[in-house]
Amino acid sequence: MKRLQKTLMYLFIATAVAFTSCSPEDGADGMDGAPGEQGIAGQDGQNGEDGAANITSLLFDASSFSGDFTDITIPELTSEMLSNGAILSYLTDDGSNWVAIPTPYDSYQFDFAVQVVYSEQFMTLDYTDETGAALNILEGDLLELRVVLIEGSNSGRSVMNNAGESVLAELKKKGIDVNNYGEVAAYLNLD
Repeated sequence: MKRLQKTLMYLFIATAVAFTSCSPEDGADGMDGAPGEQGIAGQDGQNGEDGAANITSLLFDASSFSGDFTDITIPELTSEMLSNGAILSYLTDDGSNWVAIPTPYDSYQFDFAVQVVYSEQFMTLDYTDETGAALNILEGDLLELRVVLIEGSNSGRSVMNNAGESVLAELKKKGIDVNNYGEVAAYLNLD
């Protein structure tokens, strides 16, 4: 009998403990942890500055360019981009110094002029000498071509941001030289 009483007492205690154990609603909340570091500004303008537009950076192997002109197929060059976007183009012959094109003869790096013509889905580079005559460049004279496309609004104005300024004017206002690819890449977070 004593054994039955002890068993019942233990069973009663176990049941009482089970039904009266702590729950998440009981007790006070613990201390909040230290705040975390500020995250990177959002790409969609919600957390960062309002963005001007979508940006595409294209890189082309220019080592095979030769002759007095080169045609490059660029599907991203749409009529919308040509009408409302900004197009920045750069060439390099050594992979480290980028020259904005179009560029005049005997520019910073090249001893020939490069003119640019954009049309839907195509970009044409024309090479000329100091007299403006066609000049044949040789394979390997150039290394890479970089084209930065900045989509604009379709409001009928040139590339516009939320403040109604052109993207190129905005870059200039912020002290960014659009002829300097390094500054453009740093500001627009390009690879």
